[in-house]
Order: sequence, then C-alpha cells, then structure tokens
Amino acid sequence: MILPSCRLTAMNGDAVNPFLCAFGILVGPSFIAVSGFASPASPTSLPLKTLPREAAARFDSTRKTVTRIEGRNLLDELPDEAKRARSDPSAAAIAFVSTYRQTFRLIDPVTELRVLAVKPDELGFQHVRLAQVFRGLEVAGGEMLFHFNRDAALYLVTGSYIPTPALSELKPKLDKAAAVRAVAAELSAKGGNWPASLKIWPSPGGAGLLAYEVAASVALDKAWRVFVDARSGKILDRISTVYTASTIVPRPSPKPKTP
Repeated sequence: MILPSCRLTAMNGDAVNPFLCAFGILVGPSFIAVSGFASPASPTSLPLKTLPREAAARFDSTRKTVTRIEGRNLLDELPDEAKRARSDPSAAAIAFVSTYRQTFRLIDPVTELRVLAVKPDELGFQHVRLAQVFRGLEVAGGEMLFHFNRDAALYLVTGSYIPTPALSELKPKLDKAAAVRAVAAELSAKGGNWPASLKIWPSPGGAGLLAYEVAASVALDKAWRVFVDARSGKILDRISTVYTASTIVPRPSPKPKTP
C-alpha cells in the first residue's frame, strides 16, 4: 500500500505514525502541524491552533477539510464560549471554528459562515446548521452541523465544505440569460424562465469556481440543478432534483388465535 504524502509533527518535535495521516485520524492537542492542512493563504497573522484536548477528528482525503470532530465537550478550552453556548449556541459554534480556523482551513469563519437554523430536539439538545459563504456568495453544498447536549456541551461537529476559495475576481463574464441558454443547449430543451443565481461551485479537488446555478425543469420527471462556469460557459455539473417515493402498504394484522 502506498501512503499519501503527509507528515504530522508532535509538540516535542517527534515524527508521528504516518498511518494516522493515511486514515485521516488525529487525536488530542499534541499535533501542532499537519502538512498540507494549512489555510490557503497561511498568513502569519493567523496563530496555529491545535485540536481541542481529547478530541478526535477526521478529514476529507481530497479537500483536507474537517468532516468530523467529536469529544466530551469541545468547548472545554474556551470557557467564555462554553457559557455563551447556553444562550446562543450558533455564536459559540462560529467562535469554535474561528479558534481552530487553521485546522478547518477557513481564513475568516465569522464572514464565511452563516446561520441557517438552530433546532432543539425532544431531549433538550440543540443542533446548529451553518452555511458556507464567500464574499456574500453561497458555496453550493457547503454546510456544517454542530450538536450540543442538554448541558450545552458541544460534543460533535460534522461538515462538508471547501477551504476558503482563492478567488480574487468575482465578476462573471456571462450574464444569467447566457447561463440559461448554455443549460438549455446541454439538455436539448427550451430554456424558458429558469431561475439562475451566482454561487461558488466546489470542484472535486476542493477549489472554488464562480458559477451560475440554474434550476432547469424540463418535465415532471426531468429537473436538475445545473452549474455553469460563469466565465467560460462550461457545464460543470448537474444534479437531479426529481425524487421518487414508494408507498408502503401495511400488512394486515394477523387474526388472534382462538383457543
């Protein structure tokens, strides 16, 4: 088996078992550097932060972004945020990412994360859902979920997002009408009044591209979210929005046996 090119450095300077890197698992605060996991710009003004004590993390093998962090209470080392979590869990969630922003590979989480929902459940737990944005534009599919127990302890964070995009220019060369025409040509259909919005499209490698998302509906059983490169007009991806559901017919209850 060939291990990926990756290096972990412990606080005492010792090398760390590369198998931990190969499987994307890091545990505890002893790791102070993860080769390839730095934020895109790696500015010296951003202090290097470790994982919370006794936390376990998993990373996307391609994007090198966090997919899961869990622990007894991930806010233990942030007493102010631990208190805030009781009244404002969404603010505590963003503060958590900001503290460990280099691990998350986000340069400015305060401006790159937007609260979508805060939902309590029947057990008294709170679940915070954040959307990823970049300079005001939604990153398609970019989300994080934060789970707090009834004592306001943050015990689990999951996410699917990309590192802060390295995009200096957010001005499209195509307008919405041109994007709709490109999708219509791709689908061999008449464009009509399909809605289109400018977003950041996450490429498979984790980079962000300026793109239009066009909601193309051709028939009841033919509808897609289609992403068009806002500069070249190239079709980047299309995702079906047609869902099927099967009806479950309950079996009749068996008749009770007579003695």
